Amino acid sequence: ALRTFYRFLLKEGTITADPMVKISAPKMPSRLPVFVTQKDIGVLFKEIEFPKTFNGVKDRLIMEMFYATGIRLSELLTMKDADVNMYNLTIKVFGKRSKERIIPIPAILKEYIKAYREERNKLGLKGEYFFVSDKGKKLYEKQVYLIVHHYLSMITTIDKKSPHVLRHTFATHL
Repeated sequence: ALRTFYRFLLKEGTITADPMVKISAPKMPSRLPVFVTQKDIGVLFKEIEFPKTFNGVKDRLIMEMFYATGIRLSELLTMKDADVNMYNLTIKVFGKRSKERIIPIPAILKEYIKAYREERNKLGLKGEYFFVSDKGKKLYEKQVYLIVHHYLSMITTIDKKSPHVLRHTFATHL
């Protein structure tokens, strides 16, 4: 605030020299991102029972995909069915500033993707987007946020329970 004030006074001609030039501001410590512990993630995928319904299979795949790939929420929502390459085990996504990225997916996701596609096709919900609701519509941010919040609430006490926390968890555990 003082630096800006003295710069203003200098510009207005009230003072001729800036006394703040020789003063350096203290460094603020950077905060570490919030993440879920490996133990809690283990509990989520080994002990939490996901329903054997379309929504349960979809929810499991969403949670696995966030944790296994570090994908952003916006990338997950705009992912098309054709962007998932099961042969090369990759996903093509459009990230920030319309940059295209190819994300490798672990082999374990192959089974979850296959199960999700089978459930989705069984209900006749195949559409343009990979992830759809049980009504066949494209998922929206709040739906995915609520899914992630629901399952993270079962396993952890951290305050922030969002898709981005799973992205940080992916990076931290990597």
